[in-house]
Amino acid sequence: MELAITRVALRVASGGHNIPEDVIRRRYDRGRKNFLQLYGQYLKSVDWKTRKIKFIEAAPTSVTEEICAKLEPLIL
Repeated sequence: MELAITRVALRVASGGHNIPEDVIRRRYDRGRKNFLQLYGQYLKSVDWKTRKIKFIEAAPTSVTEEICAKLEPLIL
């Protein structure tokens, strides 16, 4: 969550729009819950340090491709 707050501050410093911290926190919490509900059964681990999606259980290729396509823009 702190990374999201820092990213908004950097965006504002470079002329971008602001998002109040309470809104960032609310969206972060809601987004995290939604993420786990939607993808938790398929995605067991996201390595945030390397920004790679790592599956530790087998899943159909179509499922992993769909999840990766949706997640990669969020973590890159």
